[in-house]
Amino acid sequence: MKRIVFLCTLSIATTLFAADSTMTVNRWTVMPVQVSGLQRFVLDLDGTWLFNPAPEPGFEAQPRESNNWKKIQVPGEWVMQGFKVEKNEWAGYRRSFSIPGNWAGNRFKLRCDAVYSQCDIFINGKKAGSHLGGFTPFEIDITSYVQPGAEAVIAIKVKNESPADAAASASMYAVHPLGGISRKIRVVAVPELNISNFHAATLFDKDYNNARLQTEIELSNEGRAAATDVVLLFELLSNNTVILTKKITVGQTITAGKTIKHQFEVEVEKPLKWDPEHPRLYTWRVRMEAGNRGETVQRRIGFRQVEVRGNQVFVNNYPIKLRGVCRHEIMPLRGRSLVAGQWEEDVRIFRDANVNYIRTSHYPPPEELIAACDSLGMFVEAEAPFCWAHRDYNATKADSVAVLQSQTLDMINQFRSQPSVIIWSVGNESLKYKEYFSQTAELVKVLDPTRPRNFSQWAPDADGGALEIGNHHYPGPAGPDMYANAKRPVVFDEYVHINAYNRLELAADPGVRDDWGIGFAQMWDRMYDAKGVLGGAIWGGIDDTFVLGDTTAVGYGTWGIIDGWRRQKPEYWHTKKAYSPVRIEQRSNWKNGQVILHIRNRHCFSNLSECRIQWQAGSASGVLRPDIKPGESSDVAILCPQPDAGATLKITVYDPRNVLVDEYRFKNIVPEIVPPAQQIKEVLKWNYQKSNTGVVARSKEWELRLDRVNNRLQVYRQGKPVLDSLADLLLLPYNEAGDGVQMLGKRYYYPAYTPVCANRIIQQYACDEGETVFSVTVWDGYNEADGYTIYHFEAGGTAQITYAYEIKEDVNPRQWGLVLHLAPSFHTLSWQRRGLWNAYPEDHIGRLDGRAEALNTNRISGAAGPLWKPANDWLLDRNEWGSNDFRSTKMNILNASLSDKSNTLQVVSDGRQHSRSWIEGNAVHWLVAEYSGLGSEGFFKDHRKQFEKPLKKGTVISGTINLTLKQVRK
Repeated sequence: MKRIVFLCTLSIATTLFAADSTMTVNRWTVMPVQVSGLQRFVLDLDGTWLFNPAPEPGFEAQPRESNNWKKIQVPGEWVMQGFKVEKNEWAGYRRSFSIPGNWAGNRFKLRCDAVYSQCDIFINGKKAGSHLGGFTPFEIDITSYVQPGAEAVIAIKVKNESPADAAASASMYAVHPLGGISRKIRVVAVPELNISNFHAATLFDKDYNNARLQTEIELSNEGRAAATDVVLLFELLSNNTVILTKKITVGQTITAGKTIKHQFEVEVEKPLKWDPEHPRLYTWRVRMEAGNRGETVQRRIGFRQVEVRGNQVFVNNYPIKLRGVCRHEIMPLRGRSLVAGQWEEDVRIFRDANVNYIRTSHYPPPEELIAACDSLGMFVEAEAPFCWAHRDYNATKADSVAVLQSQTLDMINQFRSQPSVIIWSVGNESLKYKEYFSQTAELVKVLDPTRPRNFSQWAPDADGGALEIGNHHYPGPAGPDMYANAKRPVVFDEYVHINAYNRLELAADPGVRDDWGIGFAQMWDRMYDAKGVLGGAIWGGIDDTFVLGDTTAVGYGTWGIIDGWRRQKPEYWHTKKAYSPVRIEQRSNWKNGQVILHIRNRHCFSNLSECRIQWQAGSASGVLRPDIKPGESSDVAILCPQPDAGATLKITVYDPRNVLVDEYRFKNIVPEIVPPAQQIKEVLKWNYQKSNTGVVARSKEWELRLDRVNNRLQVYRQGKPVLDSLADLLLLPYNEAGDGVQMLGKRYYYPAYTPVCANRIIQQYACDEGETVFSVTVWDGYNEADGYTIYHFEAGGTAQITYAYEIKEDVNPRQWGLVLHLAPSFHTLSWQRRGLWNAYPEDHIGRLDGRAEALNTNRISGAAGPLWKPANDWLLDRNEWGSNDFRSTKMNILNASLSDKSNTLQVVSDGRQHSRSWIEGNAVHWLVAEYSGLGSEGFFKDHRKQFEKPLKKGTVISGTINLTLKQVRK
């Protein structure tokens, strides 16, 4: 069954009609894969051009450039290459090229994937075309301006500031002008009768077994003679094998200047469906022949169907949950202009974090990103290039067409055949939907009725309920319940903001990045269970820092789960674990030859029988492929011989793409019985030396010096300094400070915010000089609290510090506890702890056990991280207070130690205390906290509040620290 529609028009563009508007869709030719008579039909213009930030008037018509022209790389931004163009002024680009002589008789299309943000293009001194819009592609026919076989000169006038830049807020957003030829630029040869448009869509039958492949194609006659006897041969290929053909004879003459439009559909029996877990692509190819001339074009398509039913979105008849991130085009040294291969790398990185959805905030991406999403498996919300448009963009009706409608429809015309794109976003956080965006949204539906539309906003009513999908940015923990029963699907396509703007806090404690996972994991579980919540996109995917020169960092900074250099940050592992499509819980110890697990399948499309769940327990190993459908769960038994006591059950899970989606480590599946230590310890005693100023206590293990005059308590072991002074109370408030949300280049280094309580006054000391225990009680007060600390030192090398303080004023602390001050040589931190997950990578600051050095040979970084491409992992970045790994809070410690070459001071705990260390002055400082909250990022505060423990005036806080001092084992 096929339906063919023949339409004829004098235009080579598509005209759309909506209720109150008419719009022409600009031509964007599908790249040919074969052109009759030509082995080479693409001329790459990327590379070295000449650039002038202030060219002389009329430069485009001059046969040669003056001495003021410098070399510049294309694609690229001019600012990122050291050039400055005055605001509202035009810059100039020039280069020469030659159309091959054997291209004669064809049409030559100059294809620009993006020029930011307004340009006029001249060929051999004559204006060939212009474009307004910084993130959308355009093409210009330059056939009449060049002579095949002869050299030609292309000159491009480019202005950064324009209505398109204002509507996108893009230069303001990036804290520098984005001007330049930012994406690839080519000349393509096509026949005079050519395929000017080619799109495909798929629609399944009611049982989702067979499909209709719906096709639109346009043939444009750009020659002078009429075209007759035109034949179209269509082929559908799977893995390079032709599985379907369709031949269409165009039974009419295509006169010069006319375009023929064809629409038809063919039946495809039981095609393999496309979804992110099974990114199966077909090639839909068409060969157009007219006499001895012709060309072949093709699209990579996927059989998939998107539907909105009630408050859910279905793909191929499966309800979906979007596990997403927001992604900007960003490279620290290149800005928003990327190098080849970066798009595929980014998609792989996010795919490996169990992300199944990318929102292209806040503009359309290059075609390479969408192609990578198609082939690797990733849903896409493609967003039109509008952000905060109500601020600086004042739209006239003409501007509205040129800026809002044209760019949006160009995006859709470029990507509407791509299976990965499932949502169109008509703009980000812009008011005036009715005035600016409603007509555009109507045209979107006309051009592509197969996908839902979204208006990405702070609240779901910004579009007046007009679109298929609602939206709410940063809804907080209440969001899932709020929208569980919404009338339409609601997507949180910005949520759980990564810590970024609290730069003083991050300088002190990178551990807030690890703590973020606690609030995020809880939020995602709530979203997963809320039917009306379509999913969400973490803000953000990649740090947004631009390096201007050698030392200036601008932009919003460190809001990514990876940094700009594509290194994994602590949030990356939390994303992978929380978004995991396979949740496994241990339900039993080993008993009667088996361990029982409870496995939940959170895939959208895959039965777990398609996955590979590998396990290892001692010397035994195996693979599970349980029959568990998407959204369901079941108990599953691992059959194995009895492992040794204390053995760990290791599990790794691979999805149908052979991507590692999760890891688990279940310890003590056969409980280990640890007998009490039987060793007989030598009973050590103190020897005291008293004076009018204090006490010196000595034993075989250590020496204590209490100086009442200078209020100092020093601890030595075998003559080596360990503790240098009395401990200090810390009541650390939350601190969102960091020079606002954007780094404006004013400073790169931010001081660590970690003050202890202020203005300590010691009222009294009391000493108990026991035979085996030396105790010192210190009654003191601070601005924030009054109380006491008691130090109990056993002569054998253990100690206990207890304290209690009454709060003087209400405070909402991020952390509180006691800070010990160690000798400056204690640079090695070790720990064991309880974590959010039972498995972590070895390079994660939140790993369950580990060792971290305060210092290394890496250059000191500021708040935005390295301004150079680093060779080390993220945890080894450092500032003057130590490495990220050393400075970060280790929550829920079982034990933690600080060591130098001679001695180790260890805290022994029960999983309810937290450790943080840093270098400052001539000491290493060590916080042992009784409470540690999440970070102060303002856009994350609603999640943080769930875990806050505010202290009222009069509240007494107390704690106990158990210490062991011992010699370092050589």
